[in-house]
Amino acid sequence: MRIGLFTPLFQSLSLDQLLLELKKYPEITAVEIGCGGWPGSEHIDIDLLLNNSTAAKEYRQRFSDAGLIISALSCHNNPVHPQAAIAQRDRDIIDRTLRLAERLEVPGVAVGVVSGDEEHLAFAGVTSVEDPPTGAPGPREIEVRRSAKRRRTVSAYRDGARIVVLIPSRFTKAEEAQWVREMVERLDSSARRRRDGGDAALVRRAAELSTSYLGGRAKPASVRWVPSMRTRWASCTPADATIRLSARLRDMPHWVRDYVLVHELAHLLVPGHGPDFWALVQRYPRTERARGYLDGVSAAAHLDLADDLADDVDEPEDTADTA
Repeated sequence: MRIGLFTPLFQSLSLDQLLLELKKYPEITAVEIGCGGWPGSEHIDIDLLLNNSTAAKEYRQRFSDAGLIISALSCHNNPVHPQAAIAQRDRDIIDRTLRLAERLEVPGVAVGVVSGDEEHLAFAGVTSVEDPPTGAPGPREIEVRRSAKRRRTVSAYRDGARIVVLIPSRFTKAEEAQWVREMVERLDSSARRRRDGGDAALVRRAAELSTSYLGGRAKPASVRWVPSMRTRWASCTPADATIRLSARLRDMPHWVRDYVLVHELAHLLVPGHGPDFWALVQRYPRTERARGYLDGVSAAAHLDLADDLADDVDEPEDTADTA
């Protein structure tokens, strides 16, 4: 778990002054950076970082050197303003913030839509749904939940064999039917994309990483995806050389999945988390960045996951890989 800071609280300070100030609070290890709208953007030059990859790397490195991760970018404005020029300006800010998050490899963007006296919040980040169960085609079990608090956003997720669609209570039956069709298709498309990168692809990638960073010495008997674990990103059992990755990792950047694979592969050579183990893992060049990314995702989504795969080694009789 990390304690983070919303940087607009120190908008009177320059970025250099902010980083210096945060040294007084070693318990703070993450920051959410304002990128426009009412939070302002005093600590980030969006245009510069979007147009200059070197500047983006240097910006990210400044936080890393200070022992911090960027857990999220933040922009709060009104892209549905009745004045078209203001609405377009605010939509542009959101779009640029989302693109910058991808460039900086930040796991999420907090977006607040200010409309009248209300602000409707959303978090655009890494999400994961489990693949639908295989079997004979048949009627889909779909549950529609209406909410008065939900203003414009529509979302959907799988709950076992059932699909749950969340919509605003003001939607008509026609709008409900339209959005149910669209959200079900999105879930199905996402599941199809993930199936294309199934266990076989995971086994091939593990072999490549073992060769590149562990001298080919780590040779798992199996590497497979499992449903999202409650408390882990992945697990392995050194006794039978099996590795399991949580479905939560499917939609994360490839370099984060690679780190998790290297971490688990290293356990086939060194079961514990001592210096010898970390010496192997650190051969993967994006280790620290990936660890920060996972911490950021866990904190932003309020996931109760073990810190940095700290409890990922199973005894043969353990069944935690299906938890």
